[in-house]
Amino acid sequence: LILLNKLLEDGNTLYRKNRLQEASHRYQYALKKIPAVTVAGESVGAMMTATIDPLTGGTVVADSNNNTSSTSAASNATFQQLRFNFLLNLSRCKRKMNDVAEAIDLARQAIEIKPNAYDGYYARSKALMEHGNYGEALRDASTALARAQQTSPEIRDTLTRLHSDLQKRQMQVFADTANSALASVGLVATAMENVRTVGGPTSRSIAESMDIITDL
Repeated sequence: LILLNKLLEDGNTLYRKNRLQEASHRYQYALKKIPAVTVAGESVGAMMTATIDPLTGGTVVADSNNNTSSTSAASNATFQQLRFNFLLNLSRCKRKMNDVAEAIDLARQAIEIKPNAYDGYYARSKALMEHGNYGEALRDASTALARAQQTSPEIRDTLTRLHSDLQKRQMQVFADTANSALASVGLVATAMENVRTVGGPTSRSIAESMDIITDL
């Protein structure tokens, strides 16, 4: 835990200094170090396995040297919270580094860990907005707002501004699409009018030519 917390602090410091590549390396390294405690018999990290203690019924983690230690629900929750934080921070880094697809996927993983928290939806909404997918971004912003009712006014204000911004962007997309469609209809109408205009004089010219031929 000491190493993970140090990596988190270092990564956050680098992020604030806009040293995004270095920060992302810290977060990625930390994610590899977090043991993924799972059900009995399944892998927990690269060098660990989880079994059920027959005496206590609790989870026992054994490393490659067969050393064991009981893991409590509290420690599992701590690791999950750390994983959640690293995923969110890495998602923000990737978004600012213009790796939007990766940012969206990392936010999705964070949502899977804590689906009732607003943070993951907020991070994914920002990434989707950068991707130009305003519809899905707006849905995530709405979900984030709904899950942030018990948070501070500052957080709710930030989410409200994002939600409002996305609504405006989506309305602008609708307006641009409608204007483009109307412009296309106008171009077709103009083209048809030009055809009729060109067709008129041509017909008259043919008729006049026939009159001249007849007179001759």
